Amino acid sequence: MKVTAKWRYGKDGKKIELDLLTSEPCCDSMECSEAIRWGEFDRLLNQNQNINIASVACYPEGTFFHEEAISFCPFCGSPIEVTIIE
Repeated sequence: MKVTAKWRYGKDGKKIELDLLTSEPCCDSMECSEAIRWGEFDRLLNQNQNINIASVACYPEGTFFHEEAISFCPFCGSPIEVTIIE
């Protein structure tokens, strides 16, 4: 899987959020998976530079996401490449 993202900056010049520019899945399973995503699962602004696999647990108090960065596709084993454009 190959991902390219670019930082969006605020008026003060600070990094605010990563915008996904391109995503090329390595296999059909990776493309269709709901558990694997670019960036953060539970945040409004994405500052996470990884491809993450997540588990979700729902509670009356709210939803809990546990994310783990992955560097290889869990389905076909191909490496994950992330390119960040400043």
